[in-house]
Amino acid sequence: CDGRYNLYRRDFRDGTAVRILTLKESPAIVQGSGAVNRIAVRATGKQLSLYVNGQLLESVDDGSYDKGFFGPFIAPYSGSLDIFLDHLRLWNLD
Repeated sequence: CDGRYNLYRRDFRDGTAVRILTLKESPAIVQGSGAVNRIAVRATGKQLSLYVNGQLLESVDDGSYDKGFFGPFIAPYSGSLDIFLDHLRLWNLD
């Protein structure tokens, strides 16, 4: 983990990945081999908010869909990357 993040949504109409947040660094992301980070995305209306380790990284408006599916897609920019996902949850906050 090198401390960088971005956010994409998958457009299932044509199969493309659409960048929502551009690549940025954050000191909230624990870096290095064996690093553990807690990631959360909150969707409220058309606003998406990305959190890491309890800290808000960024919010963006994206009203492309009013409903759909969610799931992680994690990939390295270079080299190799081992990922372990634990406690993947969905909450309805109405």
